[in-house]
Amino acid sequence: MLEKKYKITLNGLNQNQFLNACQKYGITLTNYIRFGRSKSEFFLTHYNYQKAKEQNLFQFYKLESRLVGGFAYYLLKIPQKIGLFSGILICSLIVLFTSQRLVKIEIETPSKSLNSQISELLTKNGCIIGSPWKNIDVKNIEDEIFANIEDASSVSVKKVGSTLKISSLIAAKSQLRTTAIVAPEDCQIEKLQVAKGSSAFKEGDIVKKGETIVSLSSGELAAEVKVRIFSQSSVAISQFSIKTAPTGKVQSKTKLIWPWQSENFEFNCNFEKYEKQISTTNCSNGLLIPIKKVTVTYCELGEIKQDIETAEKLAKEKAQALATKELKITDKITFLLRDQNGQKFVDCFAESVIEL
Repeated sequence: MLEKKYKITLNGLNQNQFLNACQKYGITLTNYIRFGRSKSEFFLTHYNYQKAKEQNLFQFYKLESRLVGGFAYYLLKIPQKIGLFSGILICSLIVLFTSQRLVKIEIETPSKSLNSQISELLTKNGCIIGSPWKNIDVKNIEDEIFANIEDASSVSVKKVGSTLKISSLIAAKSQLRTTAIVAPEDCQIEKLQVAKGSSAFKEGDIVKKGETIVSLSSGELAAEVKVRIFSQSSVAISQFSIKTAPTGKVQSKTKLIWPWQSENFEFNCNFEKYEKQISTTNCSNGLLIPIKKVTVTYCELGEIKQDIETAEKLAKEKAQALATKELKITDKITFLLRDQNGQKFVDCFAESVIEL
């Protein structure tokens, strides 16, 4: 592993004073170059860099530092080590090698969600920074984006140098709102203000899913639309009138378990429904071979009738969870108790106001 290097620049007339300080604290400089009386450049290893910071040399002498990775540092040293011509030749080969690999991906999309979807698809196709160009099929990527991303209507994928560019030809369906605003679900219009465009509805109207609320033949429409979406569910209270709970009856068995035996052993019990519990105790008492005492207990479970208030509460919680499952934000919850064919139900009505 190549060690990190720091390129340091020292400006000012205190050059000799700084060198004396480095000698005093045992700080070694590499490739020290002096430019006249007031400037010098050199490299510090990570270890010497930390020592200089501990002695506050950076702050006192106002040093300018820049991290140079181990690879880059030794790349700069090649011409000095093996000669100028050989260094240039090796550097050219390195550039040629790296130019055959993908080093940058640029995606221009009209939305962050599209950008994320395309990034995931590129990763699946092996388009990762550092991948060889020969492994990247541009035409295949275009076809994959068009086939797998619903919001992408047209795509342009190009190789530009060592960069893969996805052009701005991608258009999201959400951009259709520049000419129309459509109801996502059956809903009621909560707020309707149209600055540019036309609408056949007014506030308070009920709109069916897919109907156009505001439209504009050309140009970009300007409107503020909020709709109230309704969701409901129904749960029978009888589902929660009986619960399963321990009856208090138990059957247990204890067994010594050697290291090669399983702790989860079974034995026959007379319970129709039960809950299994396992407890383990180490009883080696200093022996070389660890021995455990395992107790397996079966607790009988029976059906217990719950009071009507508890059953009703649990039914409401279930109904609310079902009604709000598809709603991101819930503004209002209403419950209704009803009888149907001698059975009681809890109806939950959830409302959510969203801006289109």
